[in-house]
Amino acid sequence: MTVFQHRLFRPALTLVLSTPLLAACVGDPVLQQLSTLTSGQKAYAPTLPPAPIPTPVVGTRYYYSNGVTERVTAVGGDDVTWINNRRHKQISSRDFTIPEKFVETTTRDYNRVLHGAPGALWPLGVGNTSRFTVINHVKLKGAKKDTKYVQRWQCAVDGTERVRVLAGTFDTYKVECKRFSPTFRFYQKRTWYYAPEIGQYVRREDYYKYPGKTYRRELTAVYSILPGVATPIRREIRKTFQVALENHKSGVPLTWRDKKTGAATTVTPVLTYKAASGAFCRTYRQSITLNGKTHLYPGVACRESRLKWVIPRLAQL
Repeated sequence: MTVFQHRLFRPALTLVLSTPLLAACVGDPVLQQLSTLTSGQKAYAPTLPPAPIPTPVVGTRYYYSNGVTERVTAVGGDDVTWINNRRHKQISSRDFTIPEKFVETTTRDYNRVLHGAPGALWPLGVGNTSRFTVINHVKLKGAKKDTKYVQRWQCAVDGTERVRVLAGTFDTYKVECKRFSPTFRFYQKRTWYYAPEIGQYVRREDYYKYPGKTYRRELTAVYSILPGVATPIRREIRKTFQVALENHKSGVPLTWRDKKTGAATTVTPVLTYKAASGAFCRTYRQSITLNGKTHLYPGVACRESRLKWVIPRLAQL
């Protein structure tokens, strides 16, 4: 029996489909809200080894709960080039705590010059600190001159924490950075939760003194467009992903391997729940091995029809 019958997802029926009926078919509980996983739980501080500075992989796409997606288009030395779903280009350091070196939008360009030693944080370890200054140059498209302002940053690795986000559960380093004016007037606090397992932060919280609000974005999924991978192998990797989410119970992996090239993938559904939109979604963990290197791509996907599971851009989940 497949996990989801095709007709179960028809709009007319999703409104009346009962949780017990779906649970009986899936073989594991269906949560009505993902937040129930962490309600009432105390924060757990795992013991983590020192974490090296991340090296993003070209073709990897990161989905976030605020609707933003960012794709790695180039990696050279310390520089990582990204493009997001708004077609904005940015060049950043492999050290995610440093503001982007260059950002190009439709209306303006940002160029930043760094002074200091933020690298003191790495490899990440509890108690590590860094200080650096960023000189910002902002230029409107078509303008002859740019605007210049200075930011002072202080960062510290405050500890470790196990966190639950839409993409799954991760053991993370908690890194807190504070931004000040040239006269050390406090303006902003940015907190990162970095998961060494995937080489990426899974949660970022920004508190601004003015207007006194906190903004958060969480990782929804990590996905690879598999650049340069032969079409037959790419097809089997995608097929394994769809079949695992459609047919396998939570905790039961599905593996595909190509004996000739060594390419392989394993997809393990983690849990099933019903989204606020009425869609049925599953969190999962997918590993992909290519050219002898294995990378983890966790996330959440929602069912649109039989064998059509997609990563949602907006996380009303």
